[in-house]
Amino acid sequence: MNLEPTRNWLKQAGLKPGLEGVCFQVADLLEDLTQDTGSFLTFAFFEQAVKKKEDQEQLWAALTLLSTSAAPALKAHGYLNTEDGPLILSDEDFFEFSLSGELVHPEDGKPLDSPREHVHLFFSVNEKVRK
Repeated sequence: MNLEPTRNWLKQAGLKPGLEGVCFQVADLLEDLTQDTGSFLTFAFFEQAVKKKEDQEQLWAALTLLSTSAAPALKAHGYLNTEDGPLILSDEDFFEFSLSGELVHPEDGKPLDSPREHVHLFFSVNEKVRK
């Protein structure tokens, strides 16, 4: 994986030392992933790698930052828990949900009551850094 542009951006971004450190920990973790992994990375996965509970807020900030166009190491996605396992939302549905807070169930077409209680976030390694 090529995270050099992301690492360079992080060095020059002027981040607070704690946040910068967590960003680099996540970058290190991503570099250790193999090509066939990295498509379903939950917050718990990253939390175990960072290991410090007091860094949870900074971890959320780091994952958000690393999902932006400025440092595109990750891509954010959403899923619904179903009886058959996770139902991955399309990028379009997840984007609309993130803007509006509303979601129509992708299979039955019915609006979900309290969708924020049902949609869960996960990340994947951005294809741009896999090359």
